Amino acid sequence: MLRTVPTSFVLISLIFAGASALLGCEHDGGPDHFAVELTHVGSIGDPADTEFGTIGRLTVDREGILYVTDSTNRQVVAYDAEGNRLHEMGRGGEGPGEFSGEIRGVAVVGDSVYVAEASPSRFHVFDKPLEFSRRIIPPLAGFIPMELVSTNAGLVAGGLGIDKDSRLGILSDDLGSIEPLSLIRSHYDYAWDTLLLDAMPDTVVVAYLFRNVVEIHPLDGGEPSAFTVAAGLSPPEPPPVDETTERSSPEAIPSDFLLWDVAVDTDGHIFLLGRDLAEKPGQDVFIYNSTGDHLHTLTLPEPSQRIRIAENGQLYAVTGEGTSIDIYDLEISSNR
Repeated sequence: MLRTVPTSFVLISLIFAGASALLGCEHDGGPDHFAVELTHVGSIGDPADTEFGTIGRLTVDREGILYVTDSTNRQVVAYDAEGNRLHEMGRGGEGPGEFSGEIRGVAVVGDSVYVAEASPSRFHVFDKPLEFSRRIIPPLAGFIPMELVSTNAGLVAGGLGIDKDSRLGILSDDLGSIEPLSLIRSHYDYAWDTLLLDAMPDTVVVAYLFRNVVEIHPLDGGEPSAFTVAAGLSPPEPPPVDETTERSSPEAIPSDFLLWDVAVDTDGHIFLLGRDLAEKPGQDVFIYNSTGDHLHTLTLPEPSQRIRIAENGQLYAVTGEGTSIDIYDLEISSNR
């Protein structure tokens, strides 16, 4: 269901070099103009209706079609850029094209839609718009797929695994093998530390759900880099880790979080949705460039759990306890 808003919500702010901190995040030096304009243009679903059960992941293909995973209703739903429902893929069950576990990542390559399911761990492939094609078991034993993104190098999957080398990699065209992308060891403390992914055509951006760390992984063979997100408050100090430390227990995960989601735009800006360490959890979005410079803090009008940015500049934010999606036109002007 599409809800339109008759008046635009516009958020414009300027950051000046050497100025005071904005929402607890200090601005770096350099050129002094970075402006963000956010205009609410509509919504999908409503907390009061049953459009969604629980929204999990979002992705937008190059045609501007939004794909939404809904684990409660066991399906993936497609919408056009105006928020009109187009079709759904999958349903509950054990048969072909059916989901029995949690629906996680979703990505689009060409005319195919790929969906990651956890518990049981497997990939589903649908030929757009409706037809189920095949179901594939992940190539690594013990690998639980949690995220999928599409790149020029193919699908990149992130998930849970028995060690850090099983956590992130480029899938082969038939999904039968995976080429690991090495995570930066100093930022990896728990086997259950969930990775959040988004991608530019030749780069994968990785954020750690239980850390304030972002990694940039070039897909041309270049070395990955990383930066720390400064959100005003000091992040929790993880316990020391060595080769003998037990890292498989979810109870070892600290209760303090920083990041809820990551999204990138076509200009290489990295948008990080802040959680407990943000001044306004679920609303503060920290904008960085790929070298780790903090550019701006954007505050959403409503708390969100997931964000995604389309190539046309639309920003999608999951709201209403995961039952609705707000749609914004996002415009950035900068002399950086």
